[in-house]
Amino acid sequence: MFVCAMSLMLFFSAVINAQELNASDVLNRRTRATEIRGKSIPSLLSTISDLYDIPIGVELGDPIVTPERKIDLIVPETSLRLLLDTMISKDRRYVWKLESGVIHLLPTQRDPVIAAFLNTRISHFAFAEGTSKNKIMADILALPEIRAQMMSAGVKYTFFEEWPSPESSVKVSIDESNLTLAELLDKIVLGSNLKQWLVSRITTGHDEFIALQI
Repeated sequence: MFVCAMSLMLFFSAVINAQELNASDVLNRRTRATEIRGKSIPSLLSTISDLYDIPIGVELGDPIVTPERKIDLIVPETSLRLLLDTMISKDRRYVWKLESGVIHLLPTQRDPVIAAFLNTRISHFAFAEGTSKNKIMADILALPEIRAQMMSAGVKYTFFEEWPSPESSVKVSIDESNLTLAELLDKIVLGSNLKQWLVSRITTGHDEFIALQI
């Protein structure tokens, strides 16, 4: 029994050390000199994701509390960690975190409706290889758990529809159960050619929408 317990402890220690190593590897990646002007923090992170093929998840704040602010990012060659820190230093209303292999950007004052949306627990979700982004987003928003959450919050939902292209189809299949929406979105950007997800709130007239983009 003691040997089994020791083996189990060593196993979990190895897993934790591997996770720490992977996080360190990601954040210590070298980035070339960067000069990006007139973009918001979420837009900057999207550009960084495109440049270095890094999976990201972006949670925008309430547009009234956290209106868009455009900044310039001019940084010499450095590490990804320092590049992200410099970016955030330009707009302290946001923070970044590396969680389970995904760079998350979220506001210091989270929108409670968006937070509840991302924390919605999903019993099951699956799609086949070759499914389009538009269908994935539509299917997510049609889930009974998501519809119930939106009805409870008194908001509608939508997604940013894209013109179909080879790049807009997912090159993997996914079959997941018992996880939050945020965890599901992370699995999509970690395991496929799609590298970014974003959730925001949009107000149109008297209607409020939670908008999903992958």
